[in-house]
Amino acid sequence: ICIDGNDDIYVADWGNNRVQKFSPQGDLLLTFQATDSGVGSLKGPSGVAVDSDGDVYVTDWGNHRLQIYDAQGRYITVLVGDAQEPSAWTQTYLDANPEIVKARRRADLEPEWRFHRPVAVNVDEEGRILVLESYRHRLQIYNKLKDYEEHSLNL
Repeated sequence: ICIDGNDDIYVADWGNNRVQKFSPQGDLLLTFQATDSGVGSLKGPSGVAVDSDGDVYVTDWGNHRLQIYDAQGRYITVLVGDAQEPSAWTQTYLDANPEIVKARRRADLEPEWRFHRPVAVNVDEEGRILVLESYRHRLQIYNKLKDYEEHSLNL
């Protein structure tokens, strides 16, 4: 659940694969829901946040991504994660286990960079987008650039 600057209420409706926007009085204003399996569609949305520009961020748990919509519910773009640098905790673990480092060098680690079951999202006052993952136990943080083109978003 998220409340925007106009006191409108956004609900990530996991079971119905949609996000709904309600007025402060409870009237349904908008539904974010695609009927196909492509971009903009949701599979188990688990979290929702709205930034000061009115852009809506939805953690799409079942599709392993974060989807971004404009204030009218139009799809803007998607983030799939790019955690190429290990966290401080992970680096400490790797430093203490050199055998794991050797094994990791032989493996394709690109899938580990991507989101795996993102569960929550928040946007702070500085415009940072914080995405929490459940299966990889990490937080990925993005900075939203204010100048972006129509139908694209540079983070």
